[in-house]
Amino acid sequence: MRQMMWLAPALLCAAAGMSCEDRAGDKAAPPKPAAATAVGLEGATMGTRYHVKVVATSPAESAQIVALSADIDRVLAEVVAQMSTYDDKSELSRFNQAQTTEGVAVSAPLSTVVHRALEVGQHTGGAFDVTVGPLVNLWGFGPAGRRTSPPPDDEIAALAPRLGADKLHLDAKERLVKDRADLYVDLSGIAKGWAVDQVARLLEAKGHRRYMVEIGGEVFAQGTNERGTAWTLGVNVPRADAADDEVVKAIALDGRGLATSGDYRNFFESGGRRYSHIIDPRTRAPVTHNLVSVSIVADDTTVADALATGCLVLGEAAARKVLQSHYPKAQALFIHRDDKAPGGFAVTHTEGFPFAPVSPPPAGK
Repeated sequence: MRQMMWLAPALLCAAAGMSCEDRAGDKAAPPKPAAATAVGLEGATMGTRYHVKVVATSPAESAQIVALSADIDRVLAEVVAQMSTYDDKSELSRFNQAQTTEGVAVSAPLSTVVHRALEVGQHTGGAFDVTVGPLVNLWGFGPAGRRTSPPPDDEIAALAPRLGADKLHLDAKERLVKDRADLYVDLSGIAKGWAVDQVARLLEAKGHRRYMVEIGGEVFAQGTNERGTAWTLGVNVPRADAADDEVVKAIALDGRGLATSGDYRNFFESGGRRYSHIIDPRTRAPVTHNLVSVSIVADDTTVADALATGCLVLGEAAARKVLQSHYPKAQALFIHRDDKAPGGFAVTHTEGFPFAPVSPPPAGK
């Protein structure tokens, strides 16, 4: 929690190189600074919505922030045009459609995101894999449509040659190369985090240092909110019917990104078993452990986004090893199904996780 300068008039006087008594009228009280307000902006993007809050300290600054909507929409449209798999004309879609194993020139942002995705994939031992899309579709969690029972083993095996991030490369000229012409790349597990970071970069370039950016649950926050305290966000109770205000823990963010991955909203049941949309690329099947949600806090939202998925696939023990070895500055919050725990969930976390100073009301209250 930070105390802002405007809360201490004497400090403002000192910063100006004078005492309060040096002002006109000597004993007159210094004028009160303008009250801070949070200007909210929102819109549609990437199949979800974005929410941006920027702190303003004057009507003129508020008007300038409102005018940023067009710039934000432009930045997000660029990300969609580069990385969407739903837009047939996007840069990534054209790469997927290209039936070639020759290097394909791509934009610097797409090259950067692919590089970071491959890096997280390597560090997680393949638990995060941007080529897993066809397998997700086969299990009924993609645009191909839902299913009510697991796919046949032979259909899963038939996909195996098309899977694996080791078949995707960036060559010396930063061209994107696939070893198989039918390789399919899906960046949905990292693109929203990248989009959040690009909006944050825009706000910084415009001189703003107190803001929060959220796209589909991925968040970056900088500075303090309009009350001068840390931006506080809640991790939702990992239950499909949980209300938005039912939270397990509250997190305080300042200069860091947050992403959460969970298996509790998208699943089917068959033969007494539960099959979630979180597919382990290494087993080619949904995860079977009791880890239901992972929240990652990292220096940027791009890495947090990819790590949240990779760590959920890995399970807590393996995820902790990955974070300790490759991402020591990142923190994680793990939520497990546990019938013996209050509310049916047990919560653990890595050292230094940035919980908000004040806990939220108990879930359901």
